[in-house]
Amino acid sequence: MINVMVIEDRILTLNALKTQIQWEAYGLNPVGFYADCQEAMKNLDERKPDVIISDIVMPGMDGLSFCEYINGLGCNIKIIIISAYSKFEYAKKGIQLGVYDFLEKPVDYEFLSQRILQAGKEKHHEEQVQRVYENNHGIYQEAFFRKLLKDSKESSKLDRMELEEILESDLRKMQFNCIMIAVEAGESGRTGEEICADLCKNLSQYYQTQEFWGPFFMETGVYCIVFGEKENFLVSTLIHLLKKYIRDTADNGTGVYMDIGVGYWVDDIRKLQYAADTAMQALEYRFVLGRNQVFHIHDHGDKELSDYTRFDYFEKELADSLTCGDFGGIDKVCTEIRSYVENHRIKRPYLLFFITNFLSTQMCSLLPEERVKDLISLQKLNAMVYASDILEYFEKILISSCREIRNYTVKDTTHTVAKIKQYIEKNYREEDLSLGQIAKVFCMSPNYICRIFKEQTGGTLVNYISSLKILQAKKLLVETDKKIGEISSELGYSSQYYFSMGFKKATGYSPKEYRKIQE
Repeated sequence: MINVMVIEDRILTLNALKTQIQWEAYGLNPVGFYADCQEAMKNLDERKPDVIISDIVMPGMDGLSFCEYINGLGCNIKIIIISAYSKFEYAKKGIQLGVYDFLEKPVDYEFLSQRILQAGKEKHHEEQVQRVYENNHGIYQEAFFRKLLKDSKESSKLDRMELEEILESDLRKMQFNCIMIAVEAGESGRTGEEICADLCKNLSQYYQTQEFWGPFFMETGVYCIVFGEKENFLVSTLIHLLKKYIRDTADNGTGVYMDIGVGYWVDDIRKLQYAADTAMQALEYRFVLGRNQVFHIHDHGDKELSDYTRFDYFEKELADSLTCGDFGGIDKVCTEIRSYVENHRIKRPYLLFFITNFLSTQMCSLLPEERVKDLISLQKLNAMVYASDILEYFEKILISSCREIRNYTVKDTTHTVAKIKQYIEKNYREEDLSLGQIAKVFCMSPNYICRIFKEQTGGTLVNYISSLKILQAKKLLVETDKKIGEISSELGYSSQYYFSMGFKKATGYSPKEYRKIQE
């Protein structure tokens, strides 16, 4: 039903309006008939009219003044003026006051009924649209900000007046920035969005002259708060407040962790994507600098070095320590990696690539595949956010793997050393035979080969090679007439000089002296 209030100082006209308008037929509900505006004013709140029919010229307050009063209330009431005066000034003033219609007396009651019905329908439609807008305002804002934060090309096409209407704020004298928040809710019983909403509320209460919007979901565990700076804003104060909020939240003991990135300022909200991108870039420093911190891009934007050259060294040292069963060596290299990652701002994707590549190549060459699967959870590794957590898990894998490798390889050590000895006995005459060459043939590190060889034989691999050569040299000196230089070359020495020195050191005689005393 459409509620209708009628104001008319002439009693005959008022009675005619009561009887001649087809109230019921048009779905109209007359909620009051009044002879003056003051009486009608007293009953506005109680009667709640959708449409008011009013004369212009009345004693006391006239109809146009009453219209002005209604406008001042800010309520959406449609007013239809009926008057015997057709002066242009009245009509013009009525239009300025937002009067719905202006009709001359005598009134066509059928036409008036239709206009009341149309005015009431328009009011109800406007209220319905307003309710939908109010109920979904948050959704509209989030969709709007999503475009601003992630699509600068489309954002640049938006009209500023339209933006001000959506945001209900004057954007002309403002600068804008973004706060990116990565949150782990822990056992707080709250969602990440609720925690970020509480932060936004705290900031809004402290900065009552600034504008804050959000939080808006960006990606898993990361939300964005947009703020507009109007006057006298100090970023240092903002950073202090954010750090305090993080400390207070952590002190609750619910396991909530937060990292916050603050971007660069922009002078137009349509450029907000740049502020968002730089805030996200600042947030990335949590990977190497740890959790529960605030990162302002201004303090970190020029510190990225992207130097990955040291990782070749780390790979070699870790492989050697792993195959040798050197727990201390593993701990030493992992400590070096931690320091290097922090000092050189190594990005998360590269560190994960290095670790997963190392584990997949080294572990599979040293342990059975089923044991590798038991020791390594790549899913768990990829879910980690911070470098410290990733490197701690990596070191645990290495230590466990090292222990497994020791347990697994000790059973096969005797056989392995026997095969190494066979290879040496077959190839000791080769000039390029070396520890490195043997390690390459057996796909083991030089340190590991040296360790297991000494464990099984009690001597070093180098001495074993040397003893074989000296033993064969003695045989050749006694049983053949070959020249010393020929024997030296045949046994793989780089020169006769080195052969003679090595022979004398082992026997106490030079090759020439040894041959002579054996004759």
